[in-house]
Amino acid sequence: MSIDISFGYKLPEDGDKGSSFFDDLEHNISRVATHNHDNVNSSTLSTISITNTTTSISSANWAAVAGKAGLYSQVVTTPGGITMGTKGIMFIDATTGDFYTLSVEQVTTTSFRVYINDNTIDLTAIYV
Repeated sequence: MSIDISFGYKLPEDGDKGSSFFDDLEHNISRVATHNHDNVNSSTLSTISITNTTTSISSANWAAVAGKAGLYSQVVTTPGGITMGTKGIMFIDATTGDFYTLSVEQVTTTSFRVYINDNTIDLTAIYV
């Protein structure tokens, strides 16, 4: 006989000799495989569980793009453990918190070139 525990999981009791042990094991494995943190089939994840990795992009490093008046770029190295194509990149103004949609091109597996039309803006790249 098993005991129901939180979120519908089953805890076999000492002495179970197969009467419910394997059924409960299968049930728990299925629940783990299909849970979605909706606070019904598993606990909700708080935003504190999600950590952002960031890179500062200084306005001092913007360089004019040859042949493109008013366009600036710089090469940014991703933080350790992050490679291009494994994360999305969002950009925010380091001062105001405004979001920017900027063009990016991969330079290497761990660096990218970002383009902007205002070379006075300090940015924060957020990898999500």
